[in-house]
Amino acid sequence: MSFCYDPPSRKLARNAADGQPTSSGGRSCAGIDIFDAIRDQVRKDVITFFSSGGQMDVVDAYNQTPLHVAAASGNESIFLFLVNRGANTKAQDAESETPMHKAAASGFIEAVRVLAKDGAEIDAQSSKKVTPLHRACQSGHLEVARFLISKGADIHMPDKFLSTPLHWAAYSGCPSVAKLLVGAGAAVNARCRRQQTPLFCACIAGHVEAARYLLAAGADPSARSSAGALPEDRVDYLRVAPAQVVALQQMLRAARAGNRPGLEDVQFQPGPGEARAFSSPFQRRPLLPGLSEDEGEEDRAAADAEKEPREEKEEDDLKKEEDEEDGEEVFVTPITAEDRTPAGGKQRRS
Repeated sequence: MSFCYDPPSRKLARNAADGQPTSSGGRSCAGIDIFDAIRDQVRKDVITFFSSGGQMDVVDAYNQTPLHVAAASGNESIFLFLVNRGANTKAQDAESETPMHKAAASGFIEAVRVLAKDGAEIDAQSSKKVTPLHRACQSGHLEVARFLISKGADIHMPDKFLSTPLHWAAYSGCPSVAKLLVGAGAAVNARCRRQQTPLFCACIAGHVEAARYLLAAGADPSARSSAGALPEDRVDYLRVAPAQVVALQQMLRAARAGNRPGLEDVQFQPGPGEARAFSSPFQRRPLLPGLSEDEGEEDRAAADAEKEPREEKEEDDLKKEEDEEDGEEVFVTPITAEDRTPAGGKQRRS
């Protein structure tokens, strides 16, 4: 299975024929860096940039347009200014993510509504088959997820690793989002590439309430992964607090004995994204399903390391693309310009 990394240089060349942004220069005009101005939410500088001849199709090193960055920033005034000025609402960055992906990931519900009204694709897929709904579920943005589903977002859509939005919500510890998805018909025992169910993913990350909800909703506590492990075997995988480990193991064993928790036992606290929306639009994201179960030490260390700029990684990534024909790749989360953190688990040979 090949990991298709598309470096910015290659993406820019192809975009010329597709009507996508093609300029990697010109980010500064009248002494203003447009991307810094948007991130700093200085509207007057944004206006000055364009009134002084700045171009709307300029992109940064990650092939993000000003609208991508505005969609992640949470500033409605700047976002609407760019849309009204003709910004391409369907532009793709180096990971083929659209402004809709960025708005969904940051919980910018106003931007999501505007983009949907403008005709942006609700189920647009990134290079890793990630949709805006995946992003909203990953970050715990309940209202964004609810809106996307109301507009027809596919709740069963698998990403590259066959993880559904419910896997992402479970791994991120969002019982309210998980409840929304299950209520809309999501399969509670869906399997990802490693045959992990959403319950397995919640347990790996140590999310007690997400696991409690999934069990109450009918998740199978006896479903084994491709490595033959039960959810209770991996509850300490990410070194969660001992109290969480004990609570999860007791709950899972009780469920396997026929004593499941009820919905009334679940604490539907706000998801992680709801509590921090826009406090910092460039939050490090949690790990996602798809980890190799016996690679914990390396993956935990990688999750805490800072990502080098993508330009410095192109050669290694392209080599990885060639190498993966021979082995099994393990990636956890797609990199984005916002967090610039590791893409996740390292490749492991079979």
